Amino acid sequence: MESVWKPRLMARLVRQLCAIGAMTLVAANGCARPPARQILFDSRPIAPETLTVQLVRQAVIITPREHDIVYRGPTIGVSEVVDLGAKGEALGLKGGKGQHIRLGFLFGVRDRASGKVQHFVSFQSSAVEGMDRFASVHLADGRPLRFTIAASKVDPCIPPCFLVFETLIAAVPEADLRSVPDSGLPMFITLDNGFTLPIRAPAVYVRGYLAAVDAEAAG
Repeated sequence: MESVWKPRLMARLVRQLCAIGAMTLVAANGCARPPARQILFDSRPIAPETLTVQLVRQAVIITPREHDIVYRGPTIGVSEVVDLGAKGEALGLKGGKGQHIRLGFLFGVRDRASGKVQHFVSFQSSAVEGMDRFASVHLADGRPLRFTIAASKVDPCIPPCFLVFETLIAAVPEADLRSVPDSGLPMFITLDNGFTLPIRAPAVYVRGYLAAVDAEAAG
């Protein structure tokens, strides 16, 4: 199986996937005051208990291409108002309160010739300011994940909203997705100054994404 892990190709693919999913990089209502915390699914707020495997499965976009098939999971994230304080300085932000948005999605590429699928996570955070700041990505057991960076569209926003400049794309082993515990799949992103940003993919999201992948493969 030929690897799709080519930074420029991957960056172009992720930009296309973001366009398909209409990923929101800043608050949907500009800089209007948002609720203290809300879960976002496909860029709309939802109650956490309504997120199900079936809901995620139905939202996966499948795109057949000449030599492969692309699976694009729905965007999921958290939007919350936070007091940046000292943590804001570590992220490159000034103190005070601001809206912190973390968005991401799983996607996969199946090689038609071999039938093998390579899986990736795409992640953006409005609270990481600056370029080339992502130093490493690893799983809970310390295993590093191969990653690359793609430039993101920069949307105008008036403080205390913050811009997203880059998208991180990391390869995720299928075995870790298949064995995701009920508590979700944790990953840890380390910045260039040593600050570690934890993220977690909910179990129902991972299982819904895989259900769509398996259903397509089964025909």
